[in-house]
Amino acid sequence: MTTCLHCSNFSLRDGDKEWARMGFGNCARREKFIMFNATKPRDCEHHVRADDATVARREAWAAKLEKVA
Repeated sequence: MTTCLHCSNFSLRDGDKEWARMGFGNCARREKFIMFNATKPRDCEHHVRADDATVARREAWAAKLEKVA
C-alpha cells in the first residue's frame, strides 16, 4: 500500500488549484480530469516512488493542510 504523495507520477500543480488546496492532484498516468487524494492509502500499478526531497516537501505541505482542516 502506498499514497500518491510518495509517487513521482503525482502532481498537485498540474490540476485545479482549488482541488490541490484540498489535497487532491493528478496522476501523469491517468486522465487529467481524474483527481486523486494525495494521502489516501491505495494499491496502484503506476506507482513509482518519488525522490526523497520531493517526498519531504510534499509531507511538509500535507502536515500544513491537516492543521488547517
